[in-house]
Parts: sequence; structure tokens; C-alpha cells
Amino acid sequence: MQIIIISTNNPTLESYWQSYLTNPFRPLSTIDAKFIVVHEDWPGGAGNGLGTLYAFEKANQKAKSLYNLDLFKELDSGSSIAMYHTAGQGKRLYPLSASEGNNKSAVKLPTLVSQDHHTPLTMLEAVIRQSVLYSYARKGRLCVFWGDQVFQPSQVCETDVDQPVSIIAKQQQIPDEMEWRINQYDRYGLFAYSPKGKIQHLEKIGYQTLMELIDSKKIDPDRGISMSLGSFNLSAKMLQALLQEFSSELKKKNRKLDTDPHFWMPLTLDRETYVSVMREKQEENPEEIFDRMQKLRKKFGEGVISIDDIGARADWWDYGTVTSYFMNNLKLVSPYSEGEHMRNFYRVQLSDHRSCLLDCEIGGGNIRNSLLIGVKAEEIDVENCVVIGTQAPFIHGRYSMFYNVKEDHEISLAPGIIRADVALSDRRIAMYTRQGRDSKADWTEKLPQNPCSYEELYQKLNQEVFA
Repeated sequence: MQIIIISTNNPTLESYWQSYLTNPFRPLSTIDAKFIVVHEDWPGGAGNGLGTLYAFEKANQKAKSLYNLDLFKELDSGSSIAMYHTAGQGKRLYPLSASEGNNKSAVKLPTLVSQDHHTPLTMLEAVIRQSVLYSYARKGRLCVFWGDQVFQPSQVCETDVDQPVSIIAKQQQIPDEMEWRINQYDRYGLFAYSPKGKIQHLEKIGYQTLMELIDSKKIDPDRGISMSLGSFNLSAKMLQALLQEFSSELKKKNRKLDTDPHFWMPLTLDRETYVSVMREKQEENPEEIFDRMQKLRKKFGEGVISIDDIGARADWWDYGTVTSYFMNNLKLVSPYSEGEHMRNFYRVQLSDHRSCLLDCEIGGGNIRNSLLIGVKAEEIDVENCVVIGTQAPFIHGRYSMFYNVKEDHEISLAPGIIRADVALSDRRIAMYTRQGRDSKADWTEKLPQNPCSYEELYQKLNQEVFA
């Protein structure tokens, strides 16, 4: 990408990432791109829809002062511009994001910056690395990615995209209810097709709602579905149209709108279906947003949205929750093709007993089917574990995760337990959760082993780090 925009939470993170990403010792410094980091100063959050538009406006102003560039002119001249969303509290990734000082994009992934610099690659760097291939295929467009998902397409990106909006997705057959629940498909947007082949975009719906739409002949099950990765790209004209349509909201900063439910769904659904689905989500006045997006659709005609299919055999690693972070990191030691693909992407190899050890100092013990990064221990006994940035005389675990844990005595975790240590100004505390728990749902609750709730810790860290 010729220009890379990062949207963060606050001025401190804006300054941090602007300096970090242009540091000559970091691997991304070799990318021939101009980095522009901004922060979202929007009360209550803008949502990823308005947040994208707002970040582009702020980045355009900063680009003029940093590089004497006009981003609209850059798009018109065929430049590729990428935007990466990292704003948000990182609730779903707690307590790991707390362990990084409420900087969720700094959470570590399984490769080192280089053999000379013993620090792991951050999540943000990995996401930027994986999306570089789109720089050649999306010229003159704004490409938007999320800062906690890495995907590897199994087919080459199409170079010609005529539609105003193109959304990255993975096509598949409609799953049964059990598969739907296991893979938590209700956490993602999806594309289905009408009997006439028209794209229908649906955001975070339940399996029962999908079946009702099939029964009412709104969706053709034989055409399958495509799971949306959320990432998308816009033509310069569509970007301008959205900025104009929501100019009032961008000035007042008094509303929250997301891309899937408020932009893409009303562009692809009929009024009755859209209003019905949104009322199930307890959306107030869905008719208003539908009518506004219909006016915009008339400017571009039919076929506003296309699917950018990454291929049925593509790999997609979501690191956005504590559980998915743990499970996807363990795929690195898998004997199957996905494990090999991940090792190739992160440029690492397995040691004995199907484990991956990076920058570790370990006296002895047993390590099986585990990922270890920056671990120092006299003895260790782990199986199916993720151990990152951890120091202790003896470490023991099964199906558990240690993240930035520091102890001068033996540490042991029961199966399914996750521990992340957080450094405060006056002490170091251990925070726990369990695989399968929703940290966002637990946000205000003080879990039994924790000294405070996640919300209290988040506020304390902000007072210390971002004051």
C-alpha cells in the first residue's frame, strides 16, 4: 500500500504507533508506504462505519501536514490506501490487552521481528503484513481491515473491481445448526443469495433467523453462503458519497453507525426484510437509515456490492477473543495443512514433540504440542499450551495459557485456565479467565481469582498510561 492509515483510541497510542511503525528496526519500515496514525475522539465511539469515514477525514488533514499529500487526489491518481481499525477497548481480548497496557494491537503473535531483535511481532504488524498483497490489486481504492484478523487467500485477488463496494468473504455451503454454533457464525456477517442470485447481506443473525429467511423464499440455500471477514474496499466515488451523506454526523459526532447493519444491509435487502431483521436487534427507527442508503444506492444503480472471495481453502485466523487467540496460536503446531500454512506465514519451524520455541531459555523438562515465546525457566512441563513472555523456575500446564507471567516460584495452571500479568505503577497483578468465557460479557464482573473487574483495571491503566 502506498499509504497506510491506522485508527487508534487516544493521542498517546497515536503517538506510540506513529513512532513505532516508522522505526527503522521494525520489519514494516522496509515497506515503501507512508504511515498516518490518527485517534478516534468520538464520545461513545463512532462505530466502524462512521469511524472509517471520520478516520479518513482526520488522516487527510494529517497527510497534508506530514507529507503534503491530499488523499482524495492520491486515490484519483491510482494510489492504494489501506486503513486498519485498532480503536476500541479490547474487551474481548482481556486480560491480554491489559497486559499490554490497554494497547490491544501490541498483543504478541508467534514470530520474532528478526533474529537480532528478540521481540515478537505485534498483532498490528502481522495484519499489515498479510494485506500487502492487496496493494497491487486495489489501486485507486480505500481498503479497510480489522486489526485482529489475519487471513491467507487460497486464490489470487481479482485485479479489476468495478463495484463501488467490495467485501472480503469466504464462500461455503450452508452449515447445519451444530456447526453454526461451534463456529459461532452468529458473531459474523454473512452473504446469502436470493432465488434470482441477488446478494443479501445479513449481520450477526441467529441460525433460526437464517432458516426463516430460507423458508420464506428470501434466500436460496442451494447457492450457499459467504462468511464476511468484515474487511472491505471502496471506490473513491463511493467514499465521497458516504462522506457527503453522513457529513452532519461527522460534524456533530453524536451517533454510532457500523458498516454491516447500517451501510451494507440496507444496500442489499428489501425494506421489509431489513426492518424485520433490525427490529429483532432492537434497532430504533431502522426505516430512517434504510431510506438514506436507498437514496445513495440510486446514485450507483444495481450491483453496488460485490464479494471478494478469498477461496474455500483460505485460512482465516481471528485473534479478537481470548479463546480464539489461544486456539489459533495452537494451530501453529498442527500437523495438518493449516498448521503448515501458518508456519510459512510466520516463518517459523517446529522443534521436537511438535512444539515451536522462539527466544527461550529453558533448562529442561517436557514440552509437547505447545507454542513458547520468550520463556525463561529452569524446568517446564507443558502440553497443548501457549506460553508467552513468561519467567518462573518451574512452569506446569495442560491446555492453558500464560501471558507475560513473572514469578520467582513454581507456577501451574489447570486445564482451560488463562493467566495474564499486568504491570501497574505500584505492583504487578495476575488476572485470570477461562477458555470459552466472554470477556466482554464479564467486563463489569470481578471473577473469583481476580483482584478487580476488567472495567476497573481498564480505567486504572488508562489513568496511569494515558493520563
